[in-house]
Amino acid sequence: MCGILGLTVGAKGSSKGFSSDSAAGAVKHLFLCSETRGKEASGVAVRSAGRSVVLRSFLPASDLVKRKEFDRVVNESMSHFAESSGKSGGYSLIGHSRLVTNGSELVEKNNQPVIGERTVCVHNGIITNIDQLWEKSDSSPTLEVDSEIIPHYLESEAYGLDPSARLSAFAGEMQGTFSIACLFGGAETMLLATNCGSLYFLHDKESGIFVFASEFLILEEFLKKSSIKDFGGLPLGADSIQKLESNHWLTCGLSDGELKTGVIGKDSFTLDNAGSAAIEEVSLEGAVLPSAFSVKLPDLDFPAIQSSLLKRFSETEKKVASLKRCTRCILPSSFPFIRFDDAGVCNFCNHYQKINPLGFDALKEKLGSREGGGGQADGIMTFSGGRDSCYGLHVFTQELGMRPVAYTYDWGMITDLGRRNQARMCGKLGVEHIVISADIRRKRSNIRKNVAAWLKTPDLGTVPLFMAGDKQYFYYANWLAKKFNADLVVLCENMLETTNFKTGFCGIAPAFEQDHTYSLSKSAKMQMIMHYAKNFLRNPSYINSSVWDSMHAFMSYYMISHDYLNMFDYLVWDEQQIEKVLLEEYDWEIAEDTTTTWRIGDGTAAFYNYIYYVLAGFTEHETFRSNQIREGMISREEALASVAAENTVRFESMRWYCETVGLNFADVVDAIHRTQPVEGLR
Repeated sequence: MCGILGLTVGAKGSSKGFSSDSAAGAVKHLFLCSETRGKEASGVAVRSAGRSVVLRSFLPASDLVKRKEFDRVVNESMSHFAESSGKSGGYSLIGHSRLVTNGSELVEKNNQPVIGERTVCVHNGIITNIDQLWEKSDSSPTLEVDSEIIPHYLESEAYGLDPSARLSAFAGEMQGTFSIACLFGGAETMLLATNCGSLYFLHDKESGIFVFASEFLILEEFLKKSSIKDFGGLPLGADSIQKLESNHWLTCGLSDGELKTGVIGKDSFTLDNAGSAAIEEVSLEGAVLPSAFSVKLPDLDFPAIQSSLLKRFSETEKKVASLKRCTRCILPSSFPFIRFDDAGVCNFCNHYQKINPLGFDALKEKLGSREGGGGQADGIMTFSGGRDSCYGLHVFTQELGMRPVAYTYDWGMITDLGRRNQARMCGKLGVEHIVISADIRRKRSNIRKNVAAWLKTPDLGTVPLFMAGDKQYFYYANWLAKKFNADLVVLCENMLETTNFKTGFCGIAPAFEQDHTYSLSKSAKMQMIMHYAKNFLRNPSYINSSVWDSMHAFMSYYMISHDYLNMFDYLVWDEQQIEKVLLEEYDWEIAEDTTTTWRIGDGTAAFYNYIYYVLAGFTEHETFRSNQIREGMISREEALASVAAENTVRFESMRWYCETVGLNFADVVDAIHRTQPVEGLR
């Protein structure tokens, strides 16, 4: 999720020719390297001479490091430390680069570091049972962020008399993921702890300098750019990077740089002096969110909007009910390029080729013997947080005994529900989770511009433009594999999710033999480009700041190599088994506004499926359930019953989508219903 980072320098570091200028530059590099994990907010806490200073903001780290307030908090205190030659104690810094989950980043106190009565803490992860933890505590939350509970546990004697007992209580009672770094009052000690292994560190015993970050790759990049590469005269390389394993803690003495490690709940640590110490907060002056990303929406009467929407939707349902459907599957006559034979069976059924998985033994043979080393893993697991990738993480860790790194590309439309499910899986399995975060504000601004342009001249073929921002998922998977020197990238691609209609609305005839859900011939790709070009010429509003991002998305999705191992080439996709494992073994969360577990972590699905239903008379659910019928997994009657429930309006999800990207919900719904639907629904 977020990125946490830090640095400590003791008296030995100061006496070894420590330079405040080079160290300040190193801190900036560390912040910039960590920004890949979150660009929506950032903050830093510095402890020196027995006092802590905290700076929190809604600015990304790349902007924060340019501010005078950052210079005051980080650079000035570092200069004072260097001038004293470490006689006033150790110097320590912890920082945070935020990917926002709960709690608006525009409220300063929702950002990190989190401040307790005598504890300053940064947290990467999501606590999924936060409400239950507060209910059983003797306190109440004052912020919107789950991280507030951490200093509460670490400070309260209700959880034990020593700090290791309090950490054990927190780790034992919380659900989800955590990687934390904490400074305690007057104690000359920094604490790191993790239940998922998302912490790496560098330590030079000669100088006592200690540096940590959320990822191996961040420290590797830091070493390349940092101006204090040789700590105490000893050159450090990537082979010096160490990992704090899952369910372990580490303490670093701020004065002497001494490290101690142990197992959470088994080994104990102490703090030399945990008394109170001054905590000063510094606020930014005059910082504002760029106008391109700040949209003021009017107050809307949502009950009235919902009532009107449901009435309109009911009228659409009546029209959809009159559509002719395939007698074998459930695809309607409004489906692009559909044809029915004399028996009423569609061409998609007549050309369907069943999936023949290779089997579990073939998968084991394909994987062979793998083991990670040097802080690396034995494979990269693409991890959207949806049901298939979550089940895949379970299979590869629990049934195949592997140690993968889970990878997510977060482009701003993964819902908090999806992120919580990711945290549930990684926390329970102890799996490191690498999140590459896009510039989410920019991505959401691009979505807003493209939806607004689409509403001027609606065309069903260009609806996928709304989802273009997530297609760099493949680009960064390849980038990460190269960085890790990994020859295994696992994808959990379910071919039952093939949706020919999205390209069909671009005038592209279906290719019934597909290796992947994204397979397109060269001529089909050119036809798609021409369809989009025609719409762009017809509607110049599409030519906005999102164009380059959309072009990159097309290249990432259709042009670059996706040489991944697909788990479902080997294993049968079994909906009941997948849901049973996720719900019973991981307490997987489901959405309140739908009966399906498919795409519930995708913030775009409710919106674009509503468009397809109103204007074309079907959604992705018809294609998915029809493929299940063809595989003999469900009956036609079961499929019809399923889509009747799955195609209902997901009002709250659609509202979240519009508010998140900055669209007036009422205006959007009106524009959709003013649009002429396909023939047969008019």
